[in-house]
Amino acid sequence: MLRIIIPQAFIRMLPPFGNLLIELVKGTSLVYFITLTDLIYSATILRNNNYELTAYIFIFVLCIYFVINYAISFGVRVWERRMTVGRT
Repeated sequence: MLRIIIPQAFIRMLPPFGNLLIELVKGTSLVYFITLTDLIYSATILRNNNYELTAYIFIFVLCIYFVINYAISFGVRVWERRMTVGRT
């Protein structure tokens, strides 16, 4: 079981695990993960101070979330390739 079933199950588990991790990042406010104040809350505070820059503020927050999700996706993809080397 340790040498046959678990490695195969682990390889098949990686893509759904990556999807769930990205959903977790998108669905939460990342307050404890990033150890900063909530990004959307900070953007709202900035928007209340500068109404002219509303679009730029939220585009910047969008870029931060995109970079975080892209890094997670890239990491899971690399992890998946390393796990499947030599297994066909």
